[in-house]
Amino acid sequence: MTVYGHQRPAGPARSRRSLLTGAVLAAVSASWAFAAMAAVAALGAHLLGLDRYAALGPLTAALLAMATGGTVVPSGDLSALGITAGAQGAIGFMPLGVSFVGALVLGGLFVRPLRRLPVLDLPVLLSRLAGTLAAFLVLLWVVAWSGSGTVTVDLGSVVSGAGGGGPLGGLAGLIGSALGGSVKPTIGFRVELLPTLGLGLLWAVVVLLVALLASRRVPLPYAWGPLRRAVRPAASAVVTTLCLAVLAGAVSGLVEGLSGNGGAKTVGGVLLATPNGVFLGVPLGMAVPFTGRASGPLAQFLPAPMGQLLKGGNGQSVTVARLAELDGKVWLLPVAVGLMLLTAGVLTAVRTPRPVLPQGAPREAGGTALRLGVAMAVTVPVLMALTAVSVDANVSVLGISAVGAGMSISGNLAAGAGLGLVEGALFGFLGALLVRRFAPGNRAPAEPALTGPAGPAPAGAGGAYRALPTQPPPAPPAANPYTRPAAGPHDGPRTGPHNGPQPGPPDAPPQVNPYSGGPARQPPPSPPPTLPDR
Repeated sequence: MTVYGHQRPAGPARSRRSLLTGAVLAAVSASWAFAAMAAVAALGAHLLGLDRYAALGPLTAALLAMATGGTVVPSGDLSALGITAGAQGAIGFMPLGVSFVGALVLGGLFVRPLRRLPVLDLPVLLSRLAGTLAAFLVLLWVVAWSGSGTVTVDLGSVVSGAGGGGPLGGLAGLIGSALGGSVKPTIGFRVELLPTLGLGLLWAVVVLLVALLASRRVPLPYAWGPLRRAVRPAASAVVTTLCLAVLAGAVSGLVEGLSGNGGAKTVGGVLLATPNGVFLGVPLGMAVPFTGRASGPLAQFLPAPMGQLLKGGNGQSVTVARLAELDGKVWLLPVAVGLMLLTAGVLTAVRTPRPVLPQGAPREAGGTALRLGVAMAVTVPVLMALTAVSVDANVSVLGISAVGAGMSISGNLAAGAGLGLVEGALFGFLGALLVRRFAPGNRAPAEPALTGPAGPAPAGAGGAYRALPTQPPPAPPAANPYTRPAAGPHDGPRTGPHNGPQPGPPDAPPQVNPYSGGPARQPPPSPPPTLPDR
């Protein structure tokens, strides 16, 4: 007989105190995430030189709002040559460098305390989620309020001073033009509160769920047990691969900036926008079709050769083949993406627990292919949505558009999901075969079956239930000193090559059992005394 649960159940007061403590610790993780995001946004804006044209505080707040999906729009009136003009414009652009750092800090600090729990109960998880999201919304409201107002930005100086600075130095002009237009007079910007709070909440929920599913050392609630084998290996592999790709892109950009080619502006662009380039290159390398356009001064801010392809304002199809016509090095992109997907397939196979019953190579590889294919079918459209750019900045003078600038880059989400499924399954299958052939000992061990409240729990229940013995194991039966041991295989008469009895060890004297009820047996007589010789 077994019982389930903790060895010493906590009382109601202790449980409430634990839940409150966990919620407070989770709220602290949101504070640290905003601190890290603010540091990256402020440093990047300073290196790009944006703080010479706008106050660094409101500008940093606007970048934080944009990094979590918020919306920034121009506001106020401007005067040019004595003519009153109204600013019109909108920006849909996420500085994913700020978003990436915030997601790492928020997700990492959220799951770190959960690793020490032998059991993750659903009330504990929900309390910590609620604490983190509540603190996140409060801080995001403060950020949105700080980024709202009228801040003077000399857009002409921003645009004219951002032409150089390496492949990412033009980000200064892109942000400056998007915030207020592409003209020399000054203008303000503001953060739209409700859309920023709504999209920011969605961003935080996705980050926390991905961190929970991708962290292999965190137990899952009992009801989520099947996710441990079906979802967690692929999610962990995809997150690890994308992080490595972003790290490689950041290191190469920093080396280029610090070596003198671009200088501080390149480093600032790396801090703010490295994941933008990486996340856009992954779908392009997988042959996902994109469309884009760029008109006005914004065309010069795109990296080559995409800027050359999209300039002119007309919609263009963006593919690897068309980009390679302008720069042959673009053909290296599909090779790099293929190696990245193969790495994800190998990691998925290594991190998938071994099946309890042995399976053939095609069946195991097929399971890995299915898991990675589904993961990439979800990941690729998400990357495309994050890297989509939509910037329209116009200045209307007396109802007539004087100067216009716009840029948009978007992809086919359905094609991204389909190609992600196919290519993810293909590289997952190859990765599983490679692991089975060359590194079978590196695979995750099979998970023992646990006993739950309704019979055997599925493998991977995350330690939600542990069988505790209620009685010690029965002791082996004690030997009866009044019985003779059973005859062994060598007992009895022995015969040798001469068919005669062979000498063996003498039998032990029989033991007398006075309680057997049988005929009394006398002990053997003692030997006669030995007299000394005379």
